[in-house]
Amino acid sequence: MPTVNASKAYHAAQTSIEKGLLDQAHEQLKEAVYLYGRVCDDLHPGAGYCHSLLAKVALLQEKTAEERLTQVQEPMGRPSLKLIQEADTCWNSTYNMLQHVYDLREPLGAALAGLHPDITPLSSEQYDIIADCLKVLSPFNDATVELSEEKRVSGSKVIPLLSMLHHALEEEDLGMVQTPESTAMADSLRSQLREKLSALQPMSVMSLATLLDPRFKKIGFFSPNKAADAEKRLISECAAVIRNYASSSSSQPHISEASQPVTQGSKLWHRLDTTIL
Repeated sequence: MPTVNASKAYHAAQTSIEKGLLDQAHEQLKEAVYLYGRVCDDLHPGAGYCHSLLAKVALLQEKTAEERLTQVQEPMGRPSLKLIQEADTCWNSTYNMLQHVYDLREPLGAALAGLHPDITPLSSEQYDIIADCLKVLSPFNDATVELSEEKRVSGSKVIPLLSMLHHALEEEDLGMVQTPESTAMADSLRSQLREKLSALQPMSVMSLATLLDPRFKKIGFFSPNKAADAEKRLISECAAVIRNYASSSSSQPHISEASQPVTQGSKLWHRLDTTIL
């Protein structure tokens, strides 16, 4: 009997597809797959047909939803945008995905209302959470984009970059972040940044690289005390080199020209630039 019922559900799904009732066909095919699974494996011809047709219906539903989203945006006078999917290997793809969901919230709601899918639309409270989380994550996205575009990334930029991210989370515009979820996210990120900075600033390799970089020097440090420690360490190492090579002639120190802004059009480095220039 289950096989007979599965066949009936399968043929009913075919009829629904001919009538253009994709949602109904999708449910009928899921029922047929379930019934076939109770009495046989996926190698059964009927089960194979069901799985194949189910995949095709799912693809048609996806295309229909995408076309519907495009159609809904036209009367609104909006540019035609699509939703994007996050990738496990790139964290800011999640940021871009959420940004598209938030930007398309109105046409997305209208498209879902016209398709009647088994998807619960996001509530206004959930969109508020997304908006606040995007504010919190925006400086991190700027930092990721900036580093990914550089051909030669220097270790001297690590401490200043983390410092600017921490300052960005303290800026006044984040005072408007009010949802508990986004506030907790900002607090957690600040805490993690402080831990990273506490571990990196005492490291000679990182601190001396920052100190010797004409773009940052002591201003690139999060803690003035750590900058002073790095300066003392540099003086000590230079004195040791001079003592070891006292007989050799020392070259004149190179005087760097005025520092150039490192913002690259982003607000991430604004605090450091205004301090230097």
